[in-house]
Amino acid sequence: MSFFVENDFKEFERCQPGSHLARCYRIIDVGTHKSEFKGVVKSLRKIRFFWEIHGTNDEDMPILMEDGRPFSVMKEYTLSWATLSNLRTDLQSWRGKAFTDEEMEKFDLETVLGAWCMLNIIESKGKNGNIYSNVDGVSPIPSMLKNNKPSPVNKNEIFNISDRDMVMFETFSDNLKKKIEASPEWNPVTKENSKSTFNSQPPQRMDEPDDDIPF
Repeated sequence: MSFFVENDFKEFERCQPGSHLARCYRIIDVGTHKSEFKGVVKSLRKIRFFWEIHGTNDEDMPILMEDGRPFSVMKEYTLSWATLSNLRTDLQSWRGKAFTDEEMEKFDLETVLGAWCMLNIIESKGKNGNIYSNVDGVSPIPSMLKNNKPSPVNKNEIFNISDRDMVMFETFSDNLKKKIEASPEWNPVTKENSKSTFNSQPPQRMDEPDDDIPF
């Protein structure tokens, strides 16, 4: 799934490709949308993960936007625990360990906020001819970096349609706002259908937690 620093059809800066240290700082509930695959149309709940990039270039200088801020990159997922789903695949690769059935039953996505990882970023051309950056892999950070991580820049945020933070919503791009508002969960009339699939309980630790696992 392509991701980019959304700027509503204006020129935008792209993070250079490569393997970069990153931190997840934002998760957004985008709502349910129709997707077509091999001629089959399905209505699927979507979420987006956002990371801030703390990488360096070939000269070992920090990769920053022109205004000095770290790049922000995004990937959209279908909210699914299916065996081959991108969400499950990336989360398991990120933590370096497969989920047990018990963990999947009580896993709270909010536990991912603030977690560090390595993002493999590649460039590809979109259908509109523009070049975009894409997350091509998520993995744990090397041991040598675990006690030497840089300071976070963005605050941790999660947007849930069923308990919407309108102040946070107003910080989204116009395109993202329109997509969320087009979901059936946004309409108050369908309130029963807008119940969140996020776990509303505080993050839970598994028995005998492994300190090397980020979440």
